[in-house]
Amino acid sequence: MLCSHCQEIFTGERNLKLDGSLRYHLYWVPDLMQGVRQRCFICSALKRAVLENGKLNKLEGIEGLEATGGVDRFISKYSMRQGTGDTIGLTFRLITHHAVRVELITERHMLIRPWNAKTKETVSTELGKSTSSPSSLDMATKWYKQCRASHSTCGVMSPQLLFVPSRLIDVGHTHNSRWRILTGDDLSMRKPHDMEYMTLSHCWGGSSFLTLTSTNLERLRQEMPVSVLPKTFQEALYVTRRLGCQLLWIDSLCIMQDSWQDWRQESSKMSGIYSNAVCNIAATGSSNPYGGLFQNRDVVVNTPCIVQTNWKDDVNHLVVITDCSLDVDQVMHAPLNQRGWVFQERLLSRRLLQFANEQIFWRCQQLDACEAQPRGVIYDPAIDISHYGVDEISLRRYVSQVQAGTTPSEPVRDDDHADAPNFYNLWQSVIRDYSRLSLTQTTDKLVALSGVVDILEQACDDQYLAGLWRSHLPAALLWHRRLGTRLRPFYAHFDTRRSARAPSWSWASLDGSIILPWRTEDQDPSSDYKPLATLIAATVWEDPAAVNQYRVKGLVRLQAFLMQATFRKTVDLLDYGKLESDAVDNSILAMEDTPLEASNISLFCAVICSRLVSREGKPHCIHQGLLLRPPDVRTGSFSRFGYFHILQECKQKRVDAMEDDVLRHFEQREIEIC
Repeated sequence: MLCSHCQEIFTGERNLKLDGSLRYHLYWVPDLMQGVRQRCFICSALKRAVLENGKLNKLEGIEGLEATGGVDRFISKYSMRQGTGDTIGLTFRLITHHAVRVELITERHMLIRPWNAKTKETVSTELGKSTSSPSSLDMATKWYKQCRASHSTCGVMSPQLLFVPSRLIDVGHTHNSRWRILTGDDLSMRKPHDMEYMTLSHCWGGSSFLTLTSTNLERLRQEMPVSVLPKTFQEALYVTRRLGCQLLWIDSLCIMQDSWQDWRQESSKMSGIYSNAVCNIAATGSSNPYGGLFQNRDVVVNTPCIVQTNWKDDVNHLVVITDCSLDVDQVMHAPLNQRGWVFQERLLSRRLLQFANEQIFWRCQQLDACEAQPRGVIYDPAIDISHYGVDEISLRRYVSQVQAGTTPSEPVRDDDHADAPNFYNLWQSVIRDYSRLSLTQTTDKLVALSGVVDILEQACDDQYLAGLWRSHLPAALLWHRRLGTRLRPFYAHFDTRRSARAPSWSWASLDGSIILPWRTEDQDPSSDYKPLATLIAATVWEDPAAVNQYRVKGLVRLQAFLMQATFRKTVDLLDYGKLESDAVDNSILAMEDTPLEASNISLFCAVICSRLVSREGKPHCIHQGLLLRPPDVRTGSFSRFGYFHILQECKQKRVDAMEDDVLRHFEQREIEIC
């Protein structure tokens, strides 16, 4: 249902202007709260959007929003726009009014479609009060069975034929069945058609629960009561049986948690474990193993809303409103999908059954669905869904092609597949989204991505080097870190806590969301880009001195233009600084999160490339490069400190034809970065 405020949206003249004109919706916070209490579909979605926003994450519940200090009123503006066919897009822009500051918080996107026979087939208006309801589990079973029966691209096994994990859990046959762990001897006696298994993705959450160790393995090989397991595991066993499968793989019960050797061996098999499972069950809405798969929910706000229009300038009929942001709210922002290990579990799984906090979501190669839209989620065409995260559709398609052995040996290029991102663009998406996620053990940074790497290495004739690919060097060395929601394309980062888990030139040596540079020389073959450094050699190896952790060392050798300079912090420019030398005395170097002690330090600048850009209508050349610490006295190797750029106005609109007053101050030489 809709409250009186929201019903007015469908009264009067239907606004289908494409000029971005807006209408006001709600003026005061109490109006919004009243709509929520009246079970209004739109008000409830807007309230959820406010609470989901990171700037207001301290708010709890309806009363918390009403009592928010500093937010005296809240405004929603909306606009309608023509979608595809009979679809109308409805966009809400949510704004808070503080004392003197007006700030856009977030946007909420919904779709309006005619309520007709065709629409009724794709929308469910009868949801149970819990995701454990028979109707919910019947729907999950239907997705799974239909996929296995009719989706040709979802049933292909990976090239690792007859792959079987070292250990699996026998889930029993009935609800009160006892379970046990099966090892190699047990599994070898089973017939091939009895070896199908599912996997579970879950958050550890720092809580204490039963795990496999070297001391209890023999005990867990005997039948155990379900009651010794945390709630999420108990319900995962139940869902596995419900879907008709007998075996389940759970990391904490199938990998010895007190053995580094066993962990190292089993973690190297992740690509095989997840890509060969018939389905991955995800405890998406739970932050620890005791949260469970099944959740109670508010049926009203999760069920698509049917409304009678009262427009003056159009035919009136029943329409159905669906919330396009449910996938973002309940899946992308869910506790599970903030964990680093889960990233590759999601991408490698052929089928993914996600138990979110209010709905069950299904994802395979041919269908993205949820309980409210069981035949496929319809996204607002005006929304770039990759804005919310990795372009998972393209990534999963690419991974599945490799698993099926259908991907060309060379990376997919834009000119080969105009509608598909090339290999490097996909890798940029991987790093952008994976690097922002959390890891309980930060030394797992590279290991937790190794399953995806194993798959991608099958598709490209390239060498993987601690998070980067050889063919993308040296340009890929110009990665930079994204802090919060601000993104500055040019800055250097100083971090005394740089991890030894990876070489300094690898993004994996730092924590935080990483942005890889665009490979301009591939995407724009014009004269707007000029490489100025040459890769001579690159190698990586595991650190033999590391104890019970995965650490990688490496060296990159370049032929590059090098110059020594001093970095000084500038107070007037806040988190900006300057390089001082004869060549770049007046060139701004953008810096973020740089402590004061970073001032007055001696650094070296190594130029990697030049790009032509337009600033205030005039052509400028940007020299982009690495800031390096002085060479180690023992090895003579530099280490990466950050990123710099030198801005130079030029007279001609060609990089190779400009008058270069900067590079003449640099010395071209061979350098080694560790």
